[in-house]
Amino acid sequence: MSHIAPEPTGSASIEVEIDIDRAGLDQLRDRAGDAAPTTDEDLLRYLVYLGAGYLEAEAVRGGASSLHGAYERVDRMHGAVVGRSSVLSFHFGESAREFAEEERAHAAHERSAGAYEALVGKLEAEIAVREERIAHLEEALET
Repeated sequence: MSHIAPEPTGSASIEVEIDIDRAGLDQLRDRAGDAAPTTDEDLLRYLVYLGAGYLEAEAVRGGASSLHGAYERVDRMHGAVVGRSSVLSFHFGESAREFAEEERAHAAHERSAGAYEALVGKLEAEIAVREERIAHLEEALET
């Protein structure tokens, strides 16, 4: 049994109890066929969204004086949702771009660090060669 308190669309919120047993879930999944969500959690979430949409439609219809008024309200609500969706899409795009820039900067840093490590290795090898030459020259001078 789940208790769900959806975000209020107006001045009131609605609390809903859902009680579906395993047989009920299996029956719903069989009726939906290939279109059914794959996990029980996804199926329950889908049912909650479907139910919330139904309750919202009932609230719109109940709050309107006519069918025309209900359609106008739904149209306004749809416009608000599309506007909010556009804002969220923009913010998602900005976040994705920032993430990509951070990834590129990190990759460039890693390449630079690798190049510096290789340079240090070459310098250490050159120092070792020169130290060996100096040791040979000192040895030759002593004899």
